[in-house]
Amino acid sequence: MEIQFIDLAAQYRALKQDVDARIAKVLEHGRYIMGPEVREMEQALEARTGAPHCISVASGTEALLIALMAIGVSAGDEVITTSFTFVATAEVIALLGAVPVFVDVEPDTCNIDANLIEAAITPRTKAIIPVSLYGQVADMDAINAIAARHPGITVIEDAAQSFGATYRGKASCNVSRIACTSFFPSKPLGCYGDGQMNPLDMPAILAPVINDVADYSKGNRLVTGEAFKRIPKIRFFGNSALSLLTKIASGYWGVADSQTGYTAINAKALAAIDWDHMYKRYGQPNDLLVRLNIAEMRVVDVPVEPVYNVGEKSGIRVRKVLFSIGWLIVRLFFYRLKEKYIIRDFHPLVFFYAFGGATALVGLLFLVRTILLWFTQGSMPEMSFLVTLFSFSISFNAIGFAFWFDYQANRHLNPPITHRDVTHRQAPDPIDP
Repeated sequence: MEIQFIDLAAQYRALKQDVDARIAKVLEHGRYIMGPEVREMEQALEARTGAPHCISVASGTEALLIALMAIGVSAGDEVITTSFTFVATAEVIALLGAVPVFVDVEPDTCNIDANLIEAAITPRTKAIIPVSLYGQVADMDAINAIAARHPGITVIEDAAQSFGATYRGKASCNVSRIACTSFFPSKPLGCYGDGQMNPLDMPAILAPVINDVADYSKGNRLVTGEAFKRIPKIRFFGNSALSLLTKIASGYWGVADSQTGYTAINAKALAAIDWDHMYKRYGQPNDLLVRLNIAEMRVVDVPVEPVYNVGEKSGIRVRKVLFSIGWLIVRLFFYRLKEKYIIRDFHPLVFFYAFGGATALVGLLFLVRTILLWFTQGSMPEMSFLVTLFSFSISFNAIGFAFWFDYQANRHLNPPITHRDVTHRQAPDPIDP
């Protein structure tokens, strides 16, 4: 008889009506990125744990990584943690170049032994990460007291296995300065599915925002030498075409892979965007870039590893999306032109775009006239042909100058990629979400 470690299908059957209703609601409103359910979940978690703030990220591993980066852990620092945990707890420490310092566990709880922590502290210690295992919260009072005696040390609870547990009247996830949990399907509060991102890329994506080099950073899978080999061809060419159009529409001429969801954004940029009026479906990343440019936000691309064929099956109909998003990008182009270069700060490139568009229309009309006369009379009027060529030539030059003015006006907001290499250290083991 086979006994499953965790029977997710049985869980689903017990909650089927509620789960189906909520999934249907998301499909109906179509807001798959930053939709209302994200904040609803965060507020529910705040209420459940009593924590003042809850921020959702891609995985429990990345939550630990972001927490360490937020307190400034870097190469040469030391982080104390338990010797009995999944590899991700120590892995995120090593990813930042810091040194994991292992402390043994209590034999009855398998949690870190608080009595052994203080002896492991050195001048290089920046954090303590107790892991609350099997629904049992570590001895947080003792651990917090140790940290309080050593200024500069932050306690970060790894609560991936203890969500819902309590410790002396307080909920796990609210018994230290920072806490991280996980919604991996096998965890106490599990979700459905997993992501397509290599977590090793996260430090490179976060670094420009944390170091105040950019207000918004995004992954770029197309720039690596592996993109053409790994990405399905229709998605590669479709994404490349949308990226080219988005450069023109957004003014971020150094940006590519516009449809990526691997991003980081700071509070300033978050506050500048009217999220309620964002495009609600697949074109939201394109809309976001346009709005960021209007708000004069700095955007950088970061090379990331393209991850495909790991079990996912995209439901996107590429041919349909290309036309619908293509039309959206055209509208966004004129929206940015109006908001940024007419209303907020007038720029002469508007005249070049207008003149280029007008002469292109004249050229198109004379081209149609020339073709009709050729078919009906058997000859091509020289004057019509010359006017067509001249109009298109003038149009090409005028629009080209407008592109150049736009590029120059936004160079300070979008520095070009300086390398094509994915800048992360390879980990020896897979990462548990």
